[in-house]
Amino acid sequence: QVTCLVCDFGGTRIKTGLLNEGRLIGSTIVPTLAEEAMPATMDRVAGQLDSLCQESGIDPRDCAGIAAGFPALVDSRRNRVLDHYEKYRDAPAFDFNSWAAQRWGIPIALENDARLALIGEWQHGAGRECSQQAIITLGTGIGTAVLFEGSLLRGPNYVAGNLGGHLIVQAGGRRCVCGNRGCVEAYTGGGSLSDRVREMLGEMNRESEAPETTDYRLLFELADQGVDWANVMRDRTIEYWAILCANLINTFDLDRVIIGGGVMHAADFLLPELTDRVRPLILGGRPSLDLRAAEHPDTMALLGGEWLIREKSGANSQK
Repeated sequence: QVTCLVCDFGGTRIKTGLLNEGRLIGSTIVPTLAEEAMPATMDRVAGQLDSLCQESGIDPRDCAGIAAGFPALVDSRRNRVLDHYEKYRDAPAFDFNSWAAQRWGIPIALENDARLALIGEWQHGAGRECSQQAIITLGTGIGTAVLFEGSLLRGPNYVAGNLGGHLIVQAGGRRCVCGNRGCVEAYTGGGSLSDRVREMLGEMNRESEAPETTDYRLLFELADQGVDWANVMRDRTIEYWAILCANLINTFDLDRVIIGGGVMHAADFLLPELTDRVRPLILGGRPSLDLRAAEHPDTMALLGGEWLIREKSGANSQK
């Protein structure tokens, strides 16, 4: 049985699905609960997967395994979360191997969510037939992952290619959730956008104009309507994203960068803007610049599941 169970733990949502030969045959989305402990979260996830299997007439114990993407540094060899994310604080202490074995008797393959998204796009989307690429996921935080000479870049501490969102772009700048100051995520992560808008309008003595909450969809809509502060915020944000793209391209000698995340509802505007700003920053005489929107923005991490499980079993040839 080649069917795989897959789940993607996001900052605000947890996606689950059944995957068979690159095709999702069922999926669900449930909210992330800020104060929920990992055992309770994993019980909810297991319940979603059991329901999907029941609807499809599949016994989960017959599946090839379960693949899970997590918004944290992940030891993919031992299936351990190495650092906590704000909404999964006790994840480093959770035993994912025992959970999968006790629940269904199948193996689990755990990976950073951006790496799993890169695998999904590499195998089934905008990353096909490219051995030198990166993905940037623009969401609650900023995720990155790198494919280098056809191999997923991980490094001895599972950090390599993963911390692009924490490249420092402003010395002594805004405090980031990682504890450092001036990270690109501190200036462009969706999770702090409302605070940044209020701060900017406060400096302009226009606090009353701040929306109760601001996400990137609203920001881009207001900018399109000609709202001056929204245009300024959008422009600053895109400039930081361009710096991030250029830093990744220059560091890893990339041929392609895939952009994903909720902000890609504005891809028709964002990609040309990014391309124009990244091009002057590229070093090394590169003849062309290939920035692409993710083909599967909502499911790319789920679609990487089969490859990850095959890798775990030694069945991959890294292609």
